[in-house]
Amino acid sequence: MEHTLVFKWGVSRGRDTYGYSICSLYVNGKKVAMCNGGGYDMQGTVFGNWIASKFKDELLKLEIPMIDGACGFSSVKTTIEALGYKLEYIHNNSKESIYVLKPIDNWSKFSRWWGVEIN
Repeated sequence: MEHTLVFKWGVSRGRDTYGYSICSLYVNGKKVAMCNGGGYDMQGTVFGNWIASKFKDELLKLEIPMIDGACGFSSVKTTIEALGYKLEYIHNNSKESIYVLKPIDNWSKFSRWWGVEIN
C-alpha cells in the first residue's frame, strides 16, 4: 500500500513554546506525528515515530525494538527499506517536503539480505 508523506514546517505560537520550530507529519492527509524545538533531526523524529507505531510488528521481526529518528532521517529511511518499502522524493519547499512510501517490487528476493523470511 502506498502512503503519501507530507512533512510540514511551522513556528509555535504556544505560551511555553513560542517561537520554537514545529515539524508535523501528515500521512495520506492525516496528521500522525509532531515534534518541536531544534538541535536534532525533527523530520527524522516524526518519520521514526510514525514508522514505530505503523510497523510495530514488522520491526519486532527484524529485532529492532526502537527507532531514534533524531539520529537522522537517513537512518529511518534505511529501516523502512529493511521492511520492504522505498521512499520516493516528490517535492520540497520552505514549508513542506513530500514523499511517497511504496512497497519494493520483488522485495522477497532481497529479504534474505536483511535476515527476514517472507511467507
